[in-house]
Amino acid sequence: MATKAKVIRNAPKRVKAKSSGLRIAKVIGSLVFLPLAVLLLAGGLFFGLELNKAADKIPRLATIMETLETNPTRIYSADKKLIYESLKEYRKIVSLKDVPEVVIQATLAAEDKRFYEHNGVDPWAVARQAFTNVRSQRISGGASTLSMQLAKRLYTSNDQTFRRKIEDAAIALQMERTLTKSQILELYINQVFYGAGSYGIAAAAERYFGKDLKELSIAEAAMLARCVRVPSRENPYANMQKAIENRNAVLGVMRDEKMITEQEYQDAKVEDVKLRPKEELERPTIKAAPYFVRYILDEVKKEMGEDALDQGLIIETTVNIGIQEYAESRAKKLVEQYRRSGVRTTAFMLMNRSGEVLCMIGGVDYKRNQFNIVTQGSRQPGSAMKPLVYGAFFEQGHNPYESIDASTYREMDGNKPWVVDGQSGSMSVISAIAFSKNTPAIRAMKAVGPQTFVRSYAPIYGIKSKIAAVPSLVLGSVELRPIELATAYSVFQQNGNRVTPYGIKRITDSKGHVLMTSEPRITKGVLSSGAAEDVDRCLREVVTRGSGTIASGVKRARGKTGTTTDNKDAWFVGYTDNYIAFSWVGNEQFDEKSKSWKYRKMADGVMGGLVPIRLWRDVMLRVQDKLGEPAIPRSEFQQASEYNTAPTNIDGENFESNEERIGGQRRGEDDLPDTPSGDTGGGDTPATTPDETPTQTPDASPPTREPDPKPTPDDPVEPVPTLPDDPGGTGEPGTG
Repeated sequence: MATKAKVIRNAPKRVKAKSSGLRIAKVIGSLVFLPLAVLLLAGGLFFGLELNKAADKIPRLATIMETLETNPTRIYSADKKLIYESLKEYRKIVSLKDVPEVVIQATLAAEDKRFYEHNGVDPWAVARQAFTNVRSQRISGGASTLSMQLAKRLYTSNDQTFRRKIEDAAIALQMERTLTKSQILELYINQVFYGAGSYGIAAAAERYFGKDLKELSIAEAAMLARCVRVPSRENPYANMQKAIENRNAVLGVMRDEKMITEQEYQDAKVEDVKLRPKEELERPTIKAAPYFVRYILDEVKKEMGEDALDQGLIIETTVNIGIQEYAESRAKKLVEQYRRSGVRTTAFMLMNRSGEVLCMIGGVDYKRNQFNIVTQGSRQPGSAMKPLVYGAFFEQGHNPYESIDASTYREMDGNKPWVVDGQSGSMSVISAIAFSKNTPAIRAMKAVGPQTFVRSYAPIYGIKSKIAAVPSLVLGSVELRPIELATAYSVFQQNGNRVTPYGIKRITDSKGHVLMTSEPRITKGVLSSGAAEDVDRCLREVVTRGSGTIASGVKRARGKTGTTTDNKDAWFVGYTDNYIAFSWVGNEQFDEKSKSWKYRKMADGVMGGLVPIRLWRDVMLRVQDKLGEPAIPRSEFQQASEYNTAPTNIDGENFESNEERIGGQRRGEDDLPDTPSGDTGGGDTPATTPDETPTQTPDASPPTREPDPKPTPDDPVEPVPTLPDDPGGTGEPGTG
């Protein structure tokens, strides 16, 4: 009885609790239902508006069906000249009545097996995909009908948004009200992209298999039908394994839908794929600046994906064709003039102070070798590496007018010595840079610390190549991409800011929609302005009195020569107030045994200050003449340190021996090279001056000009070799 009474007493409480629960449920239900209802109502109104707008677009379909016109991807120079045009979309228009039943079945199995059962939108597919999107919390494809895919191709875009899906659905519904199923299917199989430049199923059959549609097997029809999903990455040329997987998936649907028998399915699954040879396919055409165009095409793929170039893009670039063509002509002449000295190719890049690439030469003959030295090559910079280390040296508190030991440098690696010959005594840092002396550079490198330079300074210069942390890196024993070297020198031009080169200004699609724009990419304050100005001051000395005097005729030129150990690379990297450029030469030869390009030794006299500098000078003079050279204000100290002195032809370029090296380090000497084999000897002998007396001058006041270094037995003077007549026609002597 006690228990029963307890139950009876508790009963009203349970009833009361249940009533409260119902009231709470009703409140929650109303709170959830109201916004959901509002959302559905708003969605319905939006869809109604899109449906009305779609009705205005459909009448244009008749014109589209008649013409099916498409646009190629085009690349334009900064001066609006066409420099590249892809082949027009390869298309073979075919009537639906001429399309074999197996091809139609494969298309429907791959893309829309309920095509004849819906009115443009498949509600089952939409519901299934909506559930998937909610679960994954992202928008993805998968519910598009064949009609919706056609709507996207003709009218909308590839954006993965609800809005675009609604637009596609609205257009598909109106399309189905206006056209028959057969008309929609015919338009689809003629309009859709199948990869490899082919638009439409008939073009794809010929492009991939060299066949007419009527000759396709079940397996081939299934493989083509699935190509439209990711045409540039999953077609049989690009990814055979994935193409076969896709083919088999389509065959499975065809079997399940009773389009083919089990035996036909089994036979088709094991059928060998016999593609048309890829080399038979027509290739896009490059009309000018081939290495630059290749660079742009690679950049577009990297930024927008592999399929981007198949979309009829308009790509506006930075290259100046007038300057490009002039540079190409001078580059070819330079190679012709110095071919007997082993110069077989050259590379050159010019950009303005905003980073816009105005000219790019990745090699002397694109038909012979498409490898782009500028962006793909890894070359040793030789002494052109020294300014980067001196920038770090100045950043740590040193200055251009302090003394630095120029005597012979010795270091032990176990039992093996590394010796770099120098001269007796000391010299100022600025003279060491001007005359490209090696031992002062090594001591500056040791002061900075190789590990510190690689870890802390190389990245600020924009160097992404992996370089060894060894003292000899200051002499250029490491390998860099040439475009990285140009980027690094921008830090000195721009008072410690770094500019990144770029070649694309704007990309629009065939409908005029802007897909991408580029702005100058300048990284502020990577190096202190004081250190950058100190290097800038030293690089001016290189041109006015040091190893780069051939460039002295270029207004406000600064730069550095570079010649590597075994004379496989010779450089001049420099800039004016408004432009940065590098010039490189090498002995490129094809090795039949390895079937690859190799770089051989050039004549000893092919130095940075003798050969590549001439191309740099000629192009810079043309640029200043055609584009101008507006003065960029510099500090009073920089202006005060300018000298109007006739250049002296003294060489200090490094010619290290490749035979003796430790841990990437190289033995070398500052001696002038012998006369190149096959060239005429002679030339001007550098003038000698009294012994140098280095002075320490505070940064606050301009220094007095110090005398040029006096040759010593450790730094012998030899005649500067005379090479063939220079392309510029000035006839002035020069140094490495």
